[in-house]
Amino acid sequence: MQLIGGRFPLFDAYGWDPEIGIDAALGLLGWECGRTDGGTAAALDRLRRACEDGPVLAGPLELGLLAYQPGSGEAVGADHYLVVLEVTGDTVLVHDPQGYPYATLTVGAFAEAWRGELIPYLQVGDDVGRHDGLLVGSCAVRCRS
Repeated sequence: MQLIGGRFPLFDAYGWDPEIGIDAALGLLGWECGRTDGGTAAALDRLRRACEDGPVLAGPLELGLLAYQPGSGEAVGADHYLVVLEVTGDTVLVHDPQGYPYATLTVGAFAEAWRGELIPYLQVGDDVGRHDGLLVGSCAVRCRS
């Protein structure tokens, strides 16, 4: 177990980065993924283009800002990954493995959740690691088996 900021418990090995688990799980499935980082506009543009080739794994996103989740509307510092099926106009169509297939978010709401500003393991200090509003740790991943 470790404490983020001396008060937020994570029940994992000290120093563990949850993205290591994502990478390991995808590797065990035989999938190869590419991770991209960048500013809001550039990231959303890459996400649109990536979706043209098929579903894209995206995250970490702030769970509390996913509008289709009951009780959402406030960032709570909980990370979440989901699959983006398409981005058309101002709408992002996602498959959320937490029981929300074909859920939709506005592009703006998706980008806000994607910033992950309260996700503890993404916090790297006073705006260090941030680029135009999206954390460097944010990723869009296209998986191929």
